[in-house]
Amino acid sequence: MTIYDFFQEQIVPIFKTDYQNFDSKNVEGYAVFKAKWDKVEREAMVTDDILELLRHILEKFVKSTKYKEEDLSKFQISRWYVNGFTMAYNYCRRYDLGHPHQQTDFTEFAKKLKSSEDLEQGEWNVDKFRKYTINLGRHEGTLFYIAENPITTEKDEEKSTPVVVQNEVHLSPQINVAAPQPSVVINNMVNSEKPVKSEDKEPEGKTEDEHKNHEYLFPDGILQDLYEQYNDLVFKRISSFEEFKNILTRDVHQERLAECPNCKLMMYSILYSLQQLLPDSTRKDWLNDIANECGYKVDIIEKKHTGNDASSESTKAKMEEIDELFDEYR
Repeated sequence: MTIYDFFQEQIVPIFKTDYQNFDSKNVEGYAVFKAKWDKVEREAMVTDDILELLRHILEKFVKSTKYKEEDLSKFQISRWYVNGFTMAYNYCRRYDLGHPHQQTDFTEFAKKLKSSEDLEQGEWNVDKFRKYTINLGRHEGTLFYIAENPITTEKDEEKSTPVVVQNEVHLSPQINVAAPQPSVVINNMVNSEKPVKSEDKEPEGKTEDEHKNHEYLFPDGILQDLYEQYNDLVFKRISSFEEFKNILTRDVHQERLAECPNCKLMMYSILYSLQQLLPDSTRKDWLNDIANECGYKVDIIEKKHTGNDASSESTKAKMEEIDELFDEYR
């Protein structure tokens, strides 16, 4: 990755959002999908089949929950899809930028992201719809990147163009490319963690403080959910999930957790609820450590985490949403 690319991909997103503008993209079979839940439109790409699926998800969501039906582009279904799409598309793009001399085949990655859930089977709550739609966005974001950046070689250029058929990507078997292992896939959801290599050895001379993060192990999925839903909405933008995870597990990190304007009560709620997911033996130390870094007082977090003195209905609603998210992990 060049210095310019590093600046654009790692520094600029700290101050601006990580959303992409797809208006200039022209890939056969895809159209721009515009979501309007935010102050400005957020974009992804979508095929006709996936657009119909999103409409079906909205229909099922309204029937299964207390929410009223709205225009798809303004509903949180669109937000979940765009966030998932953006995350996967940016991951693939940055992976290739970091490996300029390697042609990377993301086909297997896309296959692992394809959900096995059936919308017509079982009971679906808000969290299940959210995870399903975010993962759909990840799957489609990866497929779009593959379609936009076909793998070619001078010898097999004509044979290697991927063909998208019913959201499946087929690449010519003659091409020998290095397949990445960009994520660990669990239950069709992606945790952005590097795979553990058997030959890796623990560096010598680590201090007790460097091992401190091993004390703070949260349930699988909660940190990913928080990052996807509230990054740049409740807390100021953290450039990557890995950095966010390091902050909360108290591992080595460069950025600092800070609330967005008018979101301090929501931050209190998140930190208090995270503390409750830890064993009794580590809760106090973790909250003291993270609160000190954020510039908060522990007693204030414990008093105001419920948001009883919230000044607006929207804040109260957001606090309830955060509480519902944590209910899945308690």
